[in-house]
Amino acid sequence: MDLRRQRLGVILARARRHGLRLWTVQHRDALRELVTTGRLRADEARADSDCRHAYDWMRRQARRRIPGSDGGPLLWAWARPARYTAAIAAGGRAPRVCLELRAAPERALLSDFALWHAVLNWRYASLTEAEAEAWDERVLAATGWWDTWRRELPEPLRAEQLASWERIFDLDRLARKADAGYLAPLEMIQAVLHEIRLEDVVAIRFLDRG
Repeated sequence: MDLRRQRLGVILARARRHGLRLWTVQHRDALRELVTTGRLRADEARADSDCRHAYDWMRRQARRRIPGSDGGPLLWAWARPARYTAAIAAGGRAPRVCLELRAAPERALLSDFALWHAVLNWRYASLTEAEAEAWDERVLAATGWWDTWRRELPEPLRAEQLASWERIFDLDRLARKADAGYLAPLEMIQAVLHEIRLEDVVAIRFLDRG
């Protein structure tokens, strides 16, 4: 078994035994809310309007896949590894914190961050170069479009596109495809959950920049 798939198996096995280890970068005001109220939930008003379609799609997926989900707004976190969280946080000047969490695995929905960009960019989530090329040819023949950004495809292409997006949740399959060389290595696994509870927090790292 490839090392990446072994590591994925370790993450999931540890999550079942000890809780899922997550990292999330939040504004320090969010930390205050968490400490004051005991929980933090997403503020939908802060979502990037350019990505609304992707966030709404992920909410629908969470409602299907997270037991007891109310379909509400989602918080984003990383399930692997912490160093990417710190690197992303380094780009901003807002008073932010990185929270390390331990949460029950059934409260979170894991997916591949790299392939998530197919959803963000209104693309087909191809797993091979040949599949990507064949899809582009079909779209061009049916619509005349080279670029599908913010364009809703006609049926049956739209249904096929939406079905392809669900591949981002099949981490074991994506690890195998990464081995084949087309997809990026499965290194950045993201997680979404509806809330963070104060008891989930096991460490806090302050990320302020001067």
